[in-house]
Amino acid sequence: MKPSWKRIIVLLVIIGVMLLIPLVAMQFTEEVNWGLGDFVITAFLLFATALLIELFSRKIPNSTYRRLLIALVLLCLVLL
Repeated sequence: MKPSWKRIIVLLVIIGVMLLIPLVAMQFTEEVNWGLGDFVITAFLLFATALLIELFSRKIPNSTYRRLLIALVLLCLVLL
């Protein structure tokens, strides 16, 4: 496997672990009530954010622009 694929697999595992948090919370309380669509949308948003950050980290040589774009991507994720 190429290193880039390993990083993507690591990102998928991290996102999967993050999605386990509401799944476990649903077992203990009625306040967390997620459906399949909620999990799919959240997984898509997290994966798209991670891929954009990975892309910007690799392709943009100027650290100022790279940090600005990464901050913008994270801001968009938070505002959604």
